[in-house]
Formats: sequence, structure tokens, C-alpha cells
Amino acid sequence: MKTFETVQEILENTQAFHNYAANFYRNLSIDCKNERVKLLLKYMYTQEEKAASEFAIFIHRISATVLGTWVQITLEIATEQFFGRFAVRGEIAMNELNEIGQQVDAYLVDVLEDLATVAATNQLGDIFRSLMDMEMSRKRGLTQAFNSLLLDM
Repeated sequence: MKTFETVQEILENTQAFHNYAANFYRNLSIDCKNERVKLLLKYMYTQEEKAASEFAIFIHRISATVLGTWVQITLEIATEQFFGRFAVRGEIAMNELNEIGQQVDAYLVDVLEDLATVAATNQLGDIFRSLMDMEMSRKRGLTQAFNSLLLDM
């Protein structure tokens, strides 16, 4: 289903997605007994909190004209529905956690790539590509954190 949203709404929704992800990872860490998994979860929720803060700053730095620009988008699934498919029961394994994190990051990269592709102006396309690059960097960081914890085993 296609709909229209302003750039500001898109950025605020992405910020909310990061906040939701941070809470999701933090809640997984509450009952976690495995110290390595707990370290990875802490890294993940800290990175999501940082991403949400970066989006808040980004929103304040963009001109009102750009923020008010309407973009036609294909509605993706709701955040709660997206995270609801990760049915974690009991202790989560490192590989399972890494897979969830990679799917979360890949989802955001895909959404931002789609937005960059349909952007009406070069400026708007550049903004979405820049945000996509930030998300890709986070995805690489998760891979590095996961690999470093595996190497220490």
C-alpha cells in the first residue's frame, strides 16, 4: 500500500524504531545469564540509543522546507509487528542474537535505500543515502562486535 509521509515523519518513525530496538535488546538482557550474550546485548542497545539520539539531532539540523517535503512510500510493517516475529523464549544464543540484529539493521538499510531511490530531489536522495550509510556502518559494527566475542571464546 502506498501512502505519503513528510520527511520529518519518516525520520521520527526511524528514531522511534531505534528506541523500540533499544528497549527490545535491553529487555532481552534482563534475564540473560550468559556473559558474552549480555555484553553483545549491551552493545546493541547502546548503539540503538545512540542511533535514536543521532536521528533527533539530525531532525533539528535539517531545514523546515526539507522536513516538510512529502514523500510517497510503500508502507512497511509496524515496528511492533516487525519485532514480534522474533519469538525469543528463554536464554538466547549468540548466533540467534546476531541474526536478529542483522535483520533489524538490514531492514532499516533497505527502507532508506528505497527512500533514496524514490526521492524527488538530489538533496533528499543524498540525505537518505547518508542515513543509509550510517545504518550500514552500524550493521558492520555489530558484525565486528559479534566476531570479537566469538574469537575470545
